[in-house]
Amino acid sequence: MDDACGWREVRPWAQVPCAPAGKQQKAGNGELMAVTYTLDRKPAGRDLLPLYEAAGWLEPGEDAAFLDRLAAGSRQFACAWDDDRLVGTMRALSDGVSDAYLLDLVVLPAYRHRGIGAELVRRLGAALRERGLGWIVLVGAPGTAAFYSHLGAPVLEGYTPYRLKGATG
Repeated sequence: MDDACGWREVRPWAQVPCAPAGKQQKAGNGELMAVTYTLDRKPAGRDLLPLYEAAGWLEPGEDAAFLDRLAAGSRQFACAWDDDRLVGTMRALSDGVSDAYLLDLVVLPAYRHRGIGAELVRRLGAALRERGLGWIVLVGAPGTAAFYSHLGAPVLEGYTPYRLKGATG
């Protein structure tokens, strides 16, 4: 059964409702901010750079061209914007037919603990479900099991993630 968000009762994800498109939230300084969510565009590397630096995935001052290539190779992004500033994102890699892998959920520190990360997961999952993808998985960082479980993504018992090592591993 589909809900308004496009979630279908297909495991491992459960139905989780989406929030409205624009949502009033308090910024770190207590001021109201209007966060809007997009699924229809890939962000530029220069927009992603502050997020990847905040997550510790890139060193300050690294070239945004790497992130332009990363965005180009991704199937889809869910983005949270405060005006024209990218404040949170998550991306998906997918064959576009059956499987998708969600990765790189990150929200700027000043915007955390306001539901933005959860909303990005919900919206990206819903968009992929609407395309008929039935196997949507992710690898969470240590300590994130409760967060993802609350969103309808329980730990996949019996499965073990692996990482192939190579030139960049």
